Amino acid sequence: MYRNQPDIFGKLSANCDSIPDITRIYLYSIEKKFEHLLKVSDWESTSKWLKDGPPDITTEVVKGFIDNVDLDKDEIFPLLIPEVFYNAIEYSDKDEQIQFLQQIPQKYAIDVVSEYFQNTDVCNTIIQDYWNSVKANIPYVVFDMEYDGETINEFAFRQEANTRAYQGEDQINSLLRALKRNDIVVGYQIKGHKLNLLQSKGLNSAAFIWDTLEIELLLNPCRYAYSLQTSNVSKDNTELVDRLFWNQLFRLSQQPELCQSIKEYLPDCINEIFSTLQDPKLDRFF
Repeated sequence: MYRNQPDIFGKLSANCDSIPDITRIYLYSIEKKFEHLLKVSDWESTSKWLKDGPPDITTEVVKGFIDNVDLDKDEIFPLLIPEVFYNAIEYSDKDEQIQFLQQIPQKYAIDVVSEYFQNTDVCNTIIQDYWNSVKANIPYVVFDMEYDGETINEFAFRQEANTRAYQGEDQINSLLRALKRNDIVVGYQIKGHKLNLLQSKGLNSAAFIWDTLEIELLLNPCRYAYSLQTSNVSKDNTELVDRLFWNQLFRLSQQPELCQSIKEYLPDCINEIFSTLQDPKLDRFF
């Protein structure tokens, strides 16, 4: 009746005080009134039906939640199993699939692509989004500079996936502001003259200093040499040190005993990131 005469179906259903949950789903698809979904009494059973139901109906139901509730706080949405989301997008094109998955909470999107989209552009995009969100949880800035005595010839810093580079000292205040605003300052062999030089230029920061040279000594005490393959270009060095920073975090995360032994010396956000980096889905980035 729904497919052939939806208007009649809606009128008949609306006059019933007690109707089956699946009927309420169809009624929502006709009238687009979210109250119909709120009246569904058994979402666990309804979720199982939606995973095999008409894809267009399943898509409308999921989008109904996307448009009407806070998905991170809603109590019903978590009852929708991954198969529901897959049914909603199975026959959509790649861009539509990605757009749909980016609208639902990340943990659900990751479950879907891990189960149904392995080794596809859809999976790569969603996992890349996941990785970007992980990095965004650390309030840090990376910097490097080339100097001659007390004169800074050039400098660069990277924060929020954006690298800025400058010649001379005219824009040094932009670096000082970035160092002051972030909880963690990262650099290679920055303890000592580099930070002292910046302090003479006006730096006043209580940030945690992550010197990649010191961390490398901790991770690999028997290494013969610890110099980086750096250039004389601050921008390139900054981006290299940024990659090293995350590589060090990852390697630390694989050594729980070492993490525990240094826990009290590290910021909470660093300690929290270790468990996240143990997720096998992120191995591809290291």
